[in-house]
Amino acid sequence: GLTAAGLMTPPYCLIVYSEPIQMADSIHCLTEGLSGQQLPGVIGKKQVVEAFSALWCTQHRLTPHVHRSGRVYQLNRVIHTASAPGKMRLADESDFDLVLEWAKTFDVEALDGEEGTAVIEHTRQHIQKKETYLWQDGVATAMAVNNRKTRHGASIGYVYCPPALRGRGYATALVSTLSQLLLDQGASFCTLMTDLANPVSNHIYQKMGYVPVCDIEEIHFHL
Repeated sequence: GLTAAGLMTPPYCLIVYSEPIQMADSIHCLTEGLSGQQLPGVIGKKQVVEAFSALWCTQHRLTPHVHRSGRVYQLNRVIHTASAPGKMRLADESDFDLVLEWAKTFDVEALDGEEGTAVIEHTRQHIQKKETYLWQDGVATAMAVNNRKTRHGASIGYVYCPPALRGRGYATALVSTLSQLLLDQGASFCTLMTDLANPVSNHIYQKMGYVPVCDIEEIHFHL
């Protein structure tokens, strides 16, 4: 049966998955199947990624470097609804320039600019698909995107609030309100991913009802 899966869209890292109990054999199979490929790095569950990275770097005489460590959270029920002045609304075409500016800044701050020029098209698609939400307190003060939908779950990403407006609870209120909306619309659960280097966001999301599912790691390969 299926024991592992890998997906890569060049020039991005290989996304790899395997159940830990099958990991040893699976990792060997994947590295054999990828023989001759150029991999910039690997991302996935921490345990699996570290095992893959160790084997791949040994085989190809590369040096691994941990680029980012994150944690995946899941929420089945909002246990604490955050409040802030204003209310949530859908972004529309008239918000494109502002949302794009925020998306580009988020890309640099959180993703080291990995989206590049693709962030323009992604921003346009999210607005057209009615996936981008803003918190409105006179003016737009925070942003979040409902992306990567599945049959039973909903995912929240691109959570951003401008530096001058941080510390007022806007992003927290937006995420908790959006999480409840997605559950009310039929999602069995919501997920989001945090950067482990940011203890504030990890604490805030857990207060809402998000519980850790697994840690993920992104490792880059260097000569």
